[in-house]
Order: sequence, then C-alpha cells, then structure tokens
Amino acid sequence: MIVSVIMPVYRVPEPFLRACMKSLLEQTLHAMEFVFVADGADDPGLVQMEEAARRDSRVKLLVQKSHGGVSAARNLGLDAARGEWIGFVDADDQVHPEMYERLLYRAVASCSDLAGCGFLREMATGSSRLDCPSEGVWGMTKDFSAAKAIANAKTSCCSKLFRRDNLHGLRFDEDLALHEDIVFLTRALNRASRIAFTDQPLYCVCHRPDSAHRRPFDLNMLENSIWP
Repeated sequence: MIVSVIMPVYRVPEPFLRACMKSLLEQTLHAMEFVFVADGADDPGLVQMEEAARRDSRVKLLVQKSHGGVSAARNLGLDAARGEWIGFVDADDQVHPEMYERLLYRAVASCSDLAGCGFLREMATGSSRLDCPSEGVWGMTKDFSAAKAIANAKTSCCSKLFRRDNLHGLRFDEDLALHEDIVFLTRALNRASRIAFTDQPLYCVCHRPDSAHRRPFDLNMLENSIWP
C-alpha cells in the first residue's frame, strides 16, 4: 500500500526546503514515494531536489517549464503519483517522522476515505501554538456527524491523507489565486463516506513571513470566486 506525498516548490529558501525534504525522507512508513514538483525550470530549489532524487529512489522529480502556481504544480503531481493514498506538503513546513504511518493506520483501521491530524504552528514571536482536531471517526451520511467532521477538517490539505480512489480525478482549481485548499478539501469531504482524525500535532507550519498564505488578505485575490 503506497502513499504518495506531493510537494510543490517555488522560491522556497534553502534552509526551509532542506528541512522539509529531510522530514519527508525520514518517515517511518516504508511504502512511500515523494513527488517533488519544481514550479519553474529556473527555480533555485531544483538543485536540492535533483540531489535528493539521485540519492533516494523514492523521489520522483517533476519540473514545470514556467511558474504556474501551486494548484498547477499539485495537479501535475496528482497525474504522476501512483500511490493508493495521497498527501500534500508545503515545502516550507515539516512533518513528524511518524505522520504518514499514523495517518495511514488511522484511515485503514477505521475504513475511512480521509485521515487528518493536528498542526503545530510556529509564530513570529518565537512561540508555538497547537491547532488540533477532536480525536474520532465521523460518518458523512448524517448531517450532524458530517458537520462535526467538516469543522474538524479545518482548511488545509497538508495535514490530511486522501484515499486515491475517492478523489475520482478531483483536481485543484488553477483559476483560483487564493483558498485553493478549501475548494479541493470541501469537494473531497463531500465524496467521503467516513473521516478519521487524530488530535496529535503531526504537521508543523513553520513561520516564513514572505509565504503566500501569510500575506495580508486582499479581496482582489477573490476575483475568481469559489462560490457559484
């Protein structure tokens, strides 16, 4: 049972990228592949990713000729991934060494289509904050249970493991400049029959002031609305 983890890379500072790749390649789950997508042939992180691909046969390196954005990079990764389970990582974050082993066990043991975990968020002040869902398994056929599951899911795809068969060709909307995770995750949740969460903080969001999702919110970025 293979788990594929897709990591788009665009202008990520070297120390962040190296730390992220190290946390992935040291996962305790053995049946894994790592799909690294350079979002542009001139991306400075390409050298580090090529090095990782030479050293570790589990790394599959893809290169977009020009910068297309995180959604396009993730979609390219989805097309190339061969795992029965799919995960996503932002290249400036890190994951716990047992994250995917624990999420896979949680998903399979509960017969779920999606498993998620909590976040450890590094703050600009140097402190950290936990953001964790409630431990449990929720069915999606009853309104109250589904509402609880959706509330626990938060808005990020990076703390999740998705059953590949349940995605049925679902892709990230490349027309969106913001909140592409929310749209993809909402659609995936709507297709799921059961969802499992652990309250363990297995995903670490590292503070990087210049990253896209930490920039000030701009209503103009919602020109392509996520609502019909």
